[in-house]
Amino acid sequence: MEEIFARLLGVNKTIWLPGDPDYVTGDMTDGHVDGVCAFARPGVLLVDATHDRQSVYAEVARENRRALELATDAKGRKFELMELYEASDAVDPEAEVFCASYTNFYIVNDAIIMPAYGIAADQAAAKVLAQAFPGREVVPVRINNLAHGGGGVHCITQQQPAWPVEG
Repeated sequence: MEEIFARLLGVNKTIWLPGDPDYVTGDMTDGHVDGVCAFARPGVLLVDATHDRQSVYAEVARENRRALELATDAKGRKFELMELYEASDAVDPEAEVFCASYTNFYIVNDAIIMPAYGIAADQAAAKVLAQAFPGREVVPVRINNLAHGGGGVHCITQQQPAWPVEG
């Protein structure tokens, strides 16, 4: 896969995260990376975190963070990690899977489209995103129904590279 990323996308380095190999969160993908971490700018990553250290997700979040703490960028530099705490209070316990990740945002021209749930944690997440992306407007969008199926803002707004790729 790393050779394919390099050839088709020009990627110089791939960082593999442990994700959720034991399926403890109910996420059929072993953990969407767009709900785990995101680049804010070169060398700076927003990392999904949880205040609930006893939740099933807590160990998954700790292991993903540990992998990023040990990783370096393509030039060998350590990353600066900014924590973006999940929307724990929004989680529907009846849902098979619920995307409570504020890391599942989408970057557009001059703005960040941020998942929102109508809870107090929305404001804290917006503050972190504004700090990570100075000069961009943070636009919260309520996603409770979408999150109930495990999806988020980034999940439904995917980029696609120009095709065919040369090389």
